[in-house]
Amino acid sequence: MAATINIRPLSDALKKVSKEELNEVESRIADDVIALRTWLDKQPYIKARTDDQFLVSFLRGCKYSLEKAKSKVDYFYTIKTMMPELFAYNTMDEKSIQLNRSGTYVRLPKPLGEGGPRIQLTNYSKFDPKFFKILDLFRFQNLLMDWQIYNDDNCIVSGYIEIVDLTKLSLSFLTQFDPILIKKLGVFAEKAAPMRFKGVHLVNCPKEAQAVLNLARSMMSEKLQKRFYVHKSMEDLYKVIPKEYLPVEYGGTNGTISELIEQTEKDLLALNDYFAEEDQYGVDENLRPGKKVDMDSLFLDRYEKRVLNREHPLTVSYKKTVARTLFIITIVFVVLRLPFTILVIMRDRIVANTESMIKSSFRIFWYISQYLMFLNAAINPIIYGYTNDNFRRAYEQLPLCKTCCNKRTKLPKEKKENAWWKSVKMWLHKNLCCLKYKNDFAGSLQNENLNMAFSNNGFEEEKVVESQPKGSGNALEIGEHM
Repeated sequence: MAATINIRPLSDALKKVSKEELNEVESRIADDVIALRTWLDKQPYIKARTDDQFLVSFLRGCKYSLEKAKSKVDYFYTIKTMMPELFAYNTMDEKSIQLNRSGTYVRLPKPLGEGGPRIQLTNYSKFDPKFFKILDLFRFQNLLMDWQIYNDDNCIVSGYIEIVDLTKLSLSFLTQFDPILIKKLGVFAEKAAPMRFKGVHLVNCPKEAQAVLNLARSMMSEKLQKRFYVHKSMEDLYKVIPKEYLPVEYGGTNGTISELIEQTEKDLLALNDYFAEEDQYGVDENLRPGKKVDMDSLFLDRYEKRVLNREHPLTVSYKKTVARTLFIITIVFVVLRLPFTILVIMRDRIVANTESMIKSSFRIFWYISQYLMFLNAAINPIIYGYTNDNFRRAYEQLPLCKTCCNKRTKLPKEKKENAWWKSVKMWLHKNLCCLKYKNDFAGSLQNENLNMAFSNNGFEEEKVVESQPKGSGNALEIGEHM
């Protein structure tokens, strides 16, 4: 007997899209939903909704890849658990009602074409930063997202498009901009949300907001960056999204803003109990088998993780040397350049002075300041030679420097080993696990042997012995007699 599930039937247009774009096979939907529910029931660390309509939304969002759907549901509840300031206790309360009535964020009733993506409009000129915080706006948008997961087939099957109107964007709103929070929302949209993001269209963008938007865009994944579009005017937007799909206030026929606000408030209030139930779902990392998930593994890319890891002492030493060199060069530049800059600023006032003594003194200082500028260019190689080992070694190869260097008393080679070379040896020994360097400080360690043996997994280091009898050939001897 075939399994049955309780899901909302799709329109003919959406059935076509789900079949062509999402690989949906109607006869297999029930089996796929049951398979996903069975997997969730076996996970000790995750407590999730398991009703049919909720699960089929994630399957459609992952084009019926069961493994991707598992991962997306996992991310959905993991991120919600780790960001309670954005998702916890999120219901249609008084603040959300007032934010909805402001008309800052509305969902347009008619999608972009029959069976097309849902259109959502954000108008930041209606956002009052004195009364609302940007976090309040994101919480309201998440309420609408939860409603769409359960009710909006166009959004789940065909995706959604965001239109952002930046007319009269206030500076007080920009001061609330949090790039880290924007990045986290981008990760959530890409890894956790079942709706497919088709693009965001920015219109009427002022110059003040371009730098902020570029920063937000740079912190998102390459996939999301390619779906950002900036339009200079509404006419440019009409070429992509025809006017008829926009609200009446924007020259279209897709409802008025007041009608959209009223309908959204009714829809969200009707699902308020559903929103309240969300707080009982989430993940418990203590029960997760295998590697635990934390904020760094969720929201940092590979480069950021590498930067945050403790750097090797060799890298730290090199960066300190570079910083010291730049600091010295900067100080010398300021000291030698400053007199000439001051004289240039004061030149007109001094030349206009009638006293010959002042003019003659100015002329002397003028020539001195110029020579100081020339000295700045000449002294840079000396600074590099003093602070940089590579420059120092190059100078020693010059004939004049060789003569001077030969007159100096040469230290024993073994005593020239410095901290830099020690750190190199430590790093090689730690990472390669197959090399052992001998250290010779004033003849203290003599006749040291290192035995290495091959194993199936690579090189395996054996004990170091001071002497080994002839004929014991079960290890590779690489020691040297000094």
